Amino acid sequence: MNYPHDFAVFIGRFQPFHAGHLQVVQEALRQARQLIILIGSAWQPRNPRNPWHWEEREAMIRASLPAELQGRILCAPLMDVPYNDAAWVRNVQTSVAGLVTAHHASPHRPARVALIGHQKDHTGYYLGLFPQWRSIAVDNWRQISATPLRDGLFAADGQGDAYLNGLADDAILPPGSAGWLQDWMARSSDSADIRDEIAFVQQYHSRWA
Repeated sequence: MNYPHDFAVFIGRFQPFHAGHLQVVQEALRQARQLIILIGSAWQPRNPRNPWHWEEREAMIRASLPAELQGRILCAPLMDVPYNDAAWVRNVQTSVAGLVTAHHASPHRPARVALIGHQKDHTGYYLGLFPQWRSIAVDNWRQISATPLRDGLFAADGQGDAYLNGLADDAILPPGSAGWLQDWMARSSDSADIRDEIAFVQQYHSRWA
């Protein structure tokens, strides 16, 4: 099959990987032979904003895709560089260049690379930082945001399975992502630690309200 691009690049935090992300992935795979997913906030310690390590988020992504598509996806970690856009852009370019060099099927010609994403809010400004790449614009499907999903999950307090099943039934989370999260909540003590940290912060704020 002929694709307009050799590689699409999708940058995100995926905390967690939700149905809006899945829509972007599916569009990218319609437009490009391979998709490079750069998973941001890599190597951050677990906390309420970053509950899952980058390898866990890759597992969530792959659990949400059929086997025939997983071979076309390349995942790599991307470290945050606060207040230094130039260093962050270099990290992105270096990661993409390495993966393209290793996986480009036609080394006799330059790879056709495109950046895919949407201007959700102020966090989408990075889409204009890579003028050397083509652009694939996508809509923000159903305006889904990961922040309230995290808040709801850790506020569920023992009802996480029901909460995740509801998100999957409402097509907010892909079933694979919901299943991965259910398994993680059941086997990991980290989920209770994060829930306790959220409760502590909320109590602290209420004390000073």
